[in-house]
Amino acid sequence: MSPPYKEMDEKAVVLILSTIAHKEPPAGIVNGSWDNGFVKGGVPTSYTPNIFITKDNIQKTVVDAGLWTREELCTGFAASSDFCKAGN
Repeated sequence: MSPPYKEMDEKAVVLILSTIAHKEPPAGIVNGSWDNGFVKGGVPTSYTPNIFITKDNIQKTVVDAGLWTREELCTGFAASSDFCKAGN
C-alpha cells in the first residue's frame, strides 16, 4: 500500500476551490478540526489516513507502489543508506 497522495491532493483542491468560491465544501470532506490556538473551535480540517514512509517499509510503500524506482531513490547521499546498499 502506498501513501494516499491522490486522495490528499483531491481533497486539497476541493477545499481550495470551495474557499475561493466562498462556499462550503461538499459533505464529508471536512471531518474534524485542528486547534491552531487562534480560531475558536479550531480550523476545519480534512483528516486523511496516511502511511509514514520508513526505512523498514520504503520498498513496499514507494518502490513496489511504483512511485519511484530504487535507482531513482539511491542517488547522492541516499546511495550510502542501508536501503540502497542492500539492493546492490
